[in-house]
Amino acid sequence: MVLAENSYLELMPGVTIPHRNARYYARTDITVDPTATLLFSEIVMPGRKYHDGGEMFVYDLYSTMIKAERPDGENLFTEKLVIEPARFPVRYGGIMGDHDVFGNVILLTPKEHADAILEEVVPGRDGKVVSGASRLPNDAGLIFKVLGPESEPVKAKVRDFWALVRKAVLDTTIPPVPLWG
Repeated sequence: MVLAENSYLELMPGVTIPHRNARYYARTDITVDPTATLLFSEIVMPGRKYHDGGEMFVYDLYSTMIKAERPDGENLFTEKLVIEPARFPVRYGGIMGDHDVFGNVILLTPKEHADAILEEVVPGRDGKVVSGASRLPNDAGLIFKVLGPESEPVKAKVRDFWALVRKAVLDTTIPPVPLWG
């Protein structure tokens, strides 16, 4: 994926729900101009939570890698997420704890936008949802993470972050939540 000068892209696919024995692997290579903005999110369910008695964390592998660089080849960062529930249980504190849904949002944007957005993010616990943001290396932007019990409150936190991005970068609002989710 290549973002040219002053471009803006939101890549926010639906929720990923890995089923029993699934193996999911994705790699995203990004070349981003210093003036461009990319909002990239992923939301991962624990599996088919309400399917036939539940299939939580019984998939084999969930692995994503996001690598970003500048047009001149300067490496900005690499974000690697690997979940292998059978090898490394996820219910420990510092991993998923008692949360089921994970949201990961990468924002590549000029530093002035990242600074303005980070000032507006309220980290911490909101009911049963925990979220927070931090800076990416090399002034590449921000990373925002969310943990929650269900997809809806996690999606809501991602939407809140998305609204901050739209306001800071485009001085506009996000669309209303569609009836189908």
